[in-house]
Amino acid sequence: MTEEKILLQLKYFAKENGFVNIDPIILNKSANFVIHLNPYDIVARIALYDSNTSHTKDVMKKEIEIANYLEEKGVAVVSPNNQVNVGPFDLGGHWMTLWKYEREEERDKLTSVEAIHYVGKLINAMRMYDGKLPILGVWKRVRESAKNLSKSENSQIQRLVENYNILNEEVSNIDVESLVPSHGDAHIKNLYPAQTDWLWMDFEDASLMPEYWDWASFLANITLFDGLNIPIVQQVIENKEIVKNKNKFFTILKARILMSIIGNLDLALQGLGDLEYAKLQLEKYEKFLKEIDEYNRL
Repeated sequence: MTEEKILLQLKYFAKENGFVNIDPIILNKSANFVIHLNPYDIVARIALYDSNTSHTKDVMKKEIEIANYLEEKGVAVVSPNNQVNVGPFDLGGHWMTLWKYEREEERDKLTSVEAIHYVGKLINAMRMYDGKLPILGVWKRVRESAKNLSKSENSQIQRLVENYNILNEEVSNIDVESLVPSHGDAHIKNLYPAQTDWLWMDFEDASLMPEYWDWASFLANITLFDGLNIPIVQQVIENKEIVKNKNKFFTILKARILMSIIGNLDLALQGLGDLEYAKLQLEKYEKFLKEIDEYNRL
């Protein structure tokens, strides 16, 4: 469905549900179409890809459940708009949910201490979540991308896939009993700067993952582009309450960074992403591996 048709369907849905004279404002368009139903404090989140499936509907239900759970636990989140029926709704073949509109605020950059507080609070709350989650769900998604890249004749990409194969065997063989409920994609762009607070969002990748996964998600690009010696990375690594086993932490950090690079590169080579950015990540990765080896020898 085209953008124009989605907006028409959304206006029809709004009118049928008592939201009259809406002025849709597009906030984001990537895997999800995020639209403010102005003047109401409602945001529609519409799945654009692989939408018309029961799996997508189930993921959206779980996302709502987790957001409500975290809010009950005192974690600051972008929450479903529970003043209305939040869905999921079938919007002409695309599943849609309704969320509370939070006005974006220009905030000062988080300090290391603040960032560690927000990530730690999220992780501690997710640990207590007892709902059903997919095992290694967010990690398994990268397998198809790795398969696609394995056909490349580029030597750098071949080495990347070789690294993936080694780490995939290691991650896949982790004892299921040791996996923990995780946000799955807890990077800085999923910490939204609202007027009220920094709010966690996008819980669609919530999965049972290895310990340290959410820390690795937050630090992945920071570490890849800025190295291991910047303050926030050092404060996490050297905090024995956070990192009890550095070898395991670095394994998960490598896996999380690798997942990002492989996914971005696969999409970019298909013409669906930023190729220059994906190439930059690829260039940085081998240097990053050397830096970890040197760090471990200290």
